Amino acid sequence: VLSATRDAVLTAPVPIFLAFVRATRELLLPLKAAQLGATSSRVGTIMAVSFAVDTALVPVAGFAMDRLGRKYAAVPALAISSIGMAAVSFCSSTSQLLAAGVVLGLGNGMSNGWIQTVGADLAPPGARAQFLGVWNLGMGVGTTAGPLVIGAIAQWQDVAVASFAAALVSAAGALWYTLLGVETLAERERGSNLL
Repeated sequence: VLSATRDAVLTAPVPIFLAFVRATRELLLPLKAAQLGATSSRVGTIMAVSFAVDTALVPVAGFAMDRLGRKYAAVPALAISSIGMAAVSFCSSTSQLLAAGVVLGLGNGMSNGWIQTVGADLAPPGARAQFLGVWNLGMGVGTTAGPLVIGAIAQWQDVAVASFAAALVSAAGALWYTLLGVETLAERERGSNLL
């Protein structure tokens, strides 16, 4: 029980990081596009392409989680998202922003299904519903905090600084999960999946 609790506590920040980054993408891409003077249709195109890439990666994320391990989905997702957020900082045209949106779609797409999958992995059999409720609360914290924090930075400084701050948060999430987070795909299950 103590080991399971420790695993849950060490891994609990990861869904907060992931939700933070996901929500931030939805704020920063339109803000940067507006700063670049993009038309409404161009903003819509950038967002649509980013989300299309995100959706297309659903099977890839599932394969990575089930065959290789949960970390093989979330760590690359956070690392790629960090690169995408940093790229937004340096965009000087809507074409460059579209490319950054594609990178952010790749990052977000790699984490599709991760939060619920790992929540189910860690949930204790006798209190599954209660655990998942608290686990999803963490996701809600990240979803709420992302736009609030990054939006405040954008207002205080500018969109480039806010994008770079979001990149640092995403990189911190990747580092946290790499060093401290627990791989919840059992070695036995991973071995059988690779056969």
